[in-house]
Amino acid sequence: KINIIENETFNYFRKVKKVELNFNYLNKVNERLFVYLNELEYLNLSNNKIIEIENRSFEGLVNLKILSLSFNKIKFLNEAVFRNLINLQELELNNNQLSKISHKSFQNLTKLQALNLKDNCLFKIEKDQFNTNSELNYLD
Repeated sequence: KINIIENETFNYFRKVKKVELNFNYLNKVNERLFVYLNELEYLNLSNNKIIEIENRSFEGLVNLKILSLSFNKIKFLNEAVFRNLINLQELELNNNQLSKISHKSFQNLTKLQALNLKDNCLFKIEKDQFNTNSELNYLD
């Protein structure tokens, strides 16, 4: 089981399209951890112990289509966390401890089609939360 991933770990895997890091003991996604994985299309970080996702954690993942962060311990999403995921189509955030989502968290996800927020602690969603997500056709 993996506890920590150092920032340089993926520097030489520039052509990788799929990364499965699920069912580990990761508690944080470091800033710029995946910065050189420009070809990555699928990233699975589910079933870890992630509490914190730094602002630039997903920087460089311009081709990412599917991101799974389900079954973690994430409590808050700030406005810049998904900023660079311009081709993201599916985002799984179910079964976390989310109580607050910045109203700009999903702003740049214009290609997002499916968003799973099921089984969190959300008590309020802003009225303009999804105003830039015109492709969104599944919300749970």
